[in-house]
Amino acid sequence: MERTPREPHPPSRPIASPILHVLFFLSGAAALVYQVTWARSLSLVFGGTHLAVATVLAVFMGGLALGSAWLGRRADRTARPLRLYGLLELGIGVCGLGFMLFVDHATAFYAPLARAADGHPALLTAMRVALAAGAMIVPTTLMGGTLPVLSRLVVGGDDEGRGRVARLYATNTLGAVAGVLLSGFVLLGRFGVEATMMVAVGLNALVGAAALALGRRDRVSAHATVPNAIAQDRPAGPASWHERFALGGIAVSGFCALGYEVLWTRTLTMVVGTSTYSFAIMLAAFLGGITLGSFLCGAWLARRRRREDDRGPVAAFAMVEIALATAALATTALMSRLPEHALRLQGVFGGDGPAPGARNAATAIVAVAVMLVPAALSGAAFPLATSVVAAGRRRVGRAVGDVATCNTAGAILGAAAAGFVLVQAFGVERSLLLLVALQAGAGAVIAARAAGRRAAVAAAVAVFALLAALGAGGARNLLWNPRYFAIFVNNQRDLFESRERIERGLEIVDVVYYHEGVNETISVIRPLGGDQAFIVNGRSEATTVRADMQCQYALGHVPMLLHPAPERVFVLGSGSGMTLGATTLHPEARSITLAEIERDVLPATRTFAEWNHRALDNPKVRVVHDDGRNFLAVTDERFDVITADPIHPWSGGAAYLYTDEYFRLAASRLAPGGIIAQWLPLYELTPQDVGTVVRTFARNFEHVLVWLTWWDAELIGSNQPFAIDPEALARRASAGAVAADLAAVNMAGETGLLDYCLTGPRGARAFADAVDGLVNTDDNLRLEFSAPRSIGRPELMAANMAALIGYRETPPELAAAGAGGRPEAARLADRAHVLALGGALPGPEFASLSRSLAERHPDYAPGGYLRREEAAQRAAQPRPLASESFVVRSGGRHRPFQPTAVAMRPSERWSVVAVVDPDTREMLADAYLSGDPAALDLAERACATELMAALRTAWGPSFGPAPAPPDEYQAVARARDILGKAAAAWDRRSEPTAR
Repeated sequence: MERTPREPHPPSRPIASPILHVLFFLSGAAALVYQVTWARSLSLVFGGTHLAVATVLAVFMGGLALGSAWLGRRADRTARPLRLYGLLELGIGVCGLGFMLFVDHATAFYAPLARAADGHPALLTAMRVALAAGAMIVPTTLMGGTLPVLSRLVVGGDDEGRGRVARLYATNTLGAVAGVLLSGFVLLGRFGVEATMMVAVGLNALVGAAALALGRRDRVSAHATVPNAIAQDRPAGPASWHERFALGGIAVSGFCALGYEVLWTRTLTMVVGTSTYSFAIMLAAFLGGITLGSFLCGAWLARRRRREDDRGPVAAFAMVEIALATAALATTALMSRLPEHALRLQGVFGGDGPAPGARNAATAIVAVAVMLVPAALSGAAFPLATSVVAAGRRRVGRAVGDVATCNTAGAILGAAAAGFVLVQAFGVERSLLLLVALQAGAGAVIAARAAGRRAAVAAAVAVFALLAALGAGGARNLLWNPRYFAIFVNNQRDLFESRERIERGLEIVDVVYYHEGVNETISVIRPLGGDQAFIVNGRSEATTVRADMQCQYALGHVPMLLHPAPERVFVLGSGSGMTLGATTLHPEARSITLAEIERDVLPATRTFAEWNHRALDNPKVRVVHDDGRNFLAVTDERFDVITADPIHPWSGGAAYLYTDEYFRLAASRLAPGGIIAQWLPLYELTPQDVGTVVRTFARNFEHVLVWLTWWDAELIGSNQPFAIDPEALARRASAGAVAADLAAVNMAGETGLLDYCLTGPRGARAFADAVDGLVNTDDNLRLEFSAPRSIGRPELMAANMAALIGYRETPPELAAAGAGGRPEAARLADRAHVLALGGALPGPEFASLSRSLAERHPDYAPGGYLRREEAAQRAAQPRPLASESFVVRSGGRHRPFQPTAVAMRPSERWSVVAVVDPDTREMLADAYLSGDPAALDLAERACATELMAALRTAWGPSFGPAPAPPDEYQAVARARDILGKAAAAWDRRSEPTAR
């Protein structure tokens, strides 16, 4: 006997006043503030590895799912949902305060547990889950219940009730957008992490108190939770399949949506950068699309009257899933050329210039162009699924809760699968195509089920066949060119300003290594005969350019040589491996620990074996795949030398390696007499930013030395006086491979190395005072939010150098070892260095300073380096080698057309012979030569002669014996063709040898 549904009580008036939307808007803002700040805080406890970050995200979203399921059912049994909502908000606020207390003590009890779980990753992950759950599961469960409870409140007895739920969801998501932007652009940078958390706590308290005050007047029936028009009596069968397919479909939608977001963000960061502002903009664009979609869907649901056995929302849900997959496919196709489009847009906005607002505007447009439409369709899917499930369940709280639970569970799995499985197995693009196929298939199955069970089975089989084909397919199925992304460097727009330049780049640049890793997209490239570069997410992080090598070798050799017996060494970050390799050359080192967060960096490191002395194969080296800071936090080892060459502090998360807490941690991990070396870039930081790093470093190390290399500074610190034995230093610095490394970067010998020391503790602290350097902490995040404003400002290198050299001094311990005896040489070299970084190399004043250094102080090491840079700059200037003269017709007049072959030497082993029109400055062709420096002169002349001969020989036959000169356009086009073919024969020739 079929049970008769219990007749609901007459519904009361739904509460849909603007005040309710205001409260839920503030609640959404607070929730995203918590998510951002809690993720930051726990990354300092568990580390910044992808697994650790994903664990925190999974626990956060898992709590939301749990709250949606549990409190959705609870909502349908309460007669005072607004009071319940107020209690939930107050509970979240109280838990927010509790989280702050938890984080203050978390590392103290996590560290011994992590040491005990060393070598057992599953156990370590389980501990992280348990600790993260202890910190977040209660507040996130309460957060997950807020939407079902309020949905229970706003649904009345009319068709518009379905639209109210959608608008409520849109309001909450719009609050989340505000929370992301408010925390990312205002709160964290100005007030710090703890104060930002307190803002969220305050919002919860305000919302909770207001809801309780309103809840004293409002009361709804415990059974009148679904609109009368929705709760029509209908056969159980159709409602049952509607419900199952909607819940399954929304789970797939959540899986795909988070998968898309992870993969799109990975690709976008290559173009817009990895600063904290870029991440905030990308997340806001995604959430903004969800807001728009749910709002528009709510309007459609509110206008549409429901009919008996209405399958309209089911069909609409299926169509939205298919449309979302189509939009995601179009986005994937768009991204095949995203870098060049984005760089052009940034150029229009002045994105590479000094105005961060313009750069952020360009980032926002790029993010919206990529994410808005798919995210909007994703936002429409949630209220559609809720409408379908509510029609069968007759309990809106439970319906909303179950839809949210399935959607969130899918999102957890999607984020994890995209980061850990899909990218590793298939790469970014094929992963996107797999998600597209999965989502389109889900929509097709639901649409087919509406037409009949057999159609649904056929659609499912077709979907799985498509997924298998995409997963197994080769490069023929791909829209992207991996080489294009491998050679892309986001701060070199001129190389990607036209398709011709891009195609030429693809021809002349060797991709030595390319991999889309769990955390980053990594490539190693090398132009013909040029310098090798290590690129992470579209940003060059290390090269074999002499200036980069000087810094990387200094970070390894300087602390090792200043320490009398560096037996135990810790190196933070692998990169090119040159710093690691430098430490391995010192026989005193018995054990060297390398912490590298991204496993897929190590194959890239191996491609630099020529320069890093095959460091990864050295038996003294032990590699740990961990966040370097987290490793130091949990280990009980002590080291004689700690050296760190992290990425630039404007990159999201990297600034935590420049904070007071990190330097204090590093100091605690030094053995007595231990020395630390820290990279400090002098580019894309203001003098105050540089002073902030120096002040923060000097707070934790009593004895400080500042080394200056070409583009960078190296901070050397210890809490005991440097014990330098001049004889031992001279012997160790002149030994074999160490001497060869130092000689390669003009730092040879003990005095050559010491010549690069700028100042000691007094000068360093005086400099920090003069530029108003602040203390950078984990809480105030001064550097992370300040540094991105300096991106694209090349003038800052000279400004920083000019500010630093005013505090030159020779510390007593270095003076005793022979440093600082030539103040005039230092003064001349400092001035020349500032001129060079300011773009005045070559120039008359620089040339005069260089001559003075060569004549008066020929053995002063920085002077020798300056002369090498001067020679390289002069070689890079165009040198005419050969030319031909013709006459062409232009605008009714005759003009001379004199194509000229010029040679430029970008590096010692790489030359470009280009043919240009001197009148229009237009390049007609170019050839790339590589080889021994002594042989390149011969090769350049031979290439230029051959190019001109080819043009001269073909010119007459090309235009015949016509009495009038050829048209300029035709002549230039023909010249390009002739010269291009002749130049192509020179590209990739075997290295010329001197005769």
